[in-house]
Amino acid sequence: MLAEDLLMLLHNPRDGRPLVSSSKLDLALGGALLRELTARRRVALSAPHRLTRNRTVVVTDSSQTGDHVLDEALQRIAFQRSKRAQVVVSKIAKGASEQLGKRLAEQGILEREPAKLAVIPPKAWPAAGVQQDELRRDGLRRAILGERLPTHEEAALIALLHAVGATAKALTVPGFEPSTLKQGARAIAQDDEFAGVVRQAVKDAAF
Repeated sequence: MLAEDLLMLLHNPRDGRPLVSSSKLDLALGGALLRELTARRRVALSAPHRLTRNRTVVVTDSSQTGDHVLDEALQRIAFQRSKRAQVVVSKIAKGASEQLGKRLAEQGILEREPAKLAVIPPKAWPAAGVQQDELRRDGLRRAILGERLPTHEEAALIALLHAVGATAKALTVPGFEPSTLKQGARAIAQDDEFAGVVRQAVKDAAF
């Protein structure tokens, strides 16, 4: 699932620490969940408002998807008073990071770092297979640098990374200029409607 891949990209694969603030992580995951629900025809995004350019989210099918994280997000949208897209993404990802992290840990894809205090949930999710994680990141770098066309999923991941200002943090390695990666990501993300919603949510939150 897109949100699972994004969660991994937004954590350091070696020590598992998040690369962005928890608020930006939530917004990025909210964008990924919204995109997934749209792809599954559960919700739809309106066209931008003529004056404000804001979009709204409309539930088109309230039936369950079979994925509990997506189903919880869908339910939250249905009961969310404000249907403005940037508000929706800020609401639907609450708790999703922990849920997705646990699921990936159960699958052996991530490892869960023990909490130092029992009352504090762990925030670190190191990759169980660092080499596989690095292959994913390298594929995104190649797409950003124009070495090949990105797949649909890669373009979505790049757009959401760019929306929360995490392209360089997630993908920069020695020999790559952060500015080059940012420019390439911007070109891929510029017409992505979900990335636009997340960018507006980041702007509204005044990061």
